[in-house]
Amino acid sequence: MSSKLTPTQPLNLLRSSVNSLVSHPIILWPFVTIAFVQLIFVEILYFAPRFPLNNFFGPIIQRFFGEAYLHYPFNLVILSQLFQYGQIPLYIFVSSFFIAMGILIIFNINNNRRIHLRQVAQDTWAQYVHIVVAAIVMALALYWTYTLYGILAQKVLRSVVSMGIIPFLKVIIVKGSTFFYLLIGTFMTTLFAFVFPIIMIEKVKIFPAILKNFQNFISGGWTLWIVIFVSTLLYLPVLILRQNVLKLIDKSFPEISLLIVIFGILITIFMDAIIYTAITTYYLWQREHR
Repeated sequence: MSSKLTPTQPLNLLRSSVNSLVSHPIILWPFVTIAFVQLIFVEILYFAPRFPLNNFFGPIIQRFFGEAYLHYPFNLVILSQLFQYGQIPLYIFVSSFFIAMGILIIFNINNNRRIHLRQVAQDTWAQYVHIVVAAIVMALALYWTYTLYGILAQKVLRSVVSMGIIPFLKVIIVKGSTFFYLLIGTFMTTLFAFVFPIIMIEKVKIFPAILKNFQNFISGGWTLWIVIFVSTLLYLPVLILRQNVLKLIDKSFPEISLLIVIFGILITIFMDAIIYTAITTYYLWQREHR
């Protein structure tokens, strides 16, 4: 694998990442595990309005959404939204751990070491506190960026409406919000891309890792951003389906919202595997060429 670490161009980096996944499918194992955990969480949400789970979820759903959403078919209307809320703690405490495991697997493959999943898990657990803190920092940064964009988009939209500016600008702001959020997400992923690899490979603490991450970002962030953006386009159909879930439910059946969530989870396996393989590959290349 190390002989192929020449990702001077985005296309080469993307090709190298895909080839690594094909040659070493064990890299997929942590991401499949994340998907398995997410599917269990979806199952819990699906049965949340029923006994005995409704003892816990019932008051929460009733307070924030209303009594109707405890019953079919309205419980399926909010399924995707509840899943997205749950993704935050899942990412911080579960997904980040397995992503870090994936990074360590790629590092070991690059150094021609045999992969022992138990040992990889133990080495990852030793860095768990730093991984979780890093995940919290990244989640907060993404949340604040999304919030800032939402505020600015609302202000621009009000100005466009009040000033009677060309109508298509309103359409761009409203209909294009999904694409803009995707752009923001890919940029923030790139901005903090090297934090996990630095923690896992260099065994440094969180704040030195963040500082070193920004140094690596300055020297090659845009190459990595292109790869992350192209890979994230795999998820674009899921975002479009989620944005139109109410129309789809109205024209088909309520369970379509559940199928969309499951489809998104399956797509994410390959998308995240490509992205974090590319990130680790690019970091190792930078590390060898300092």
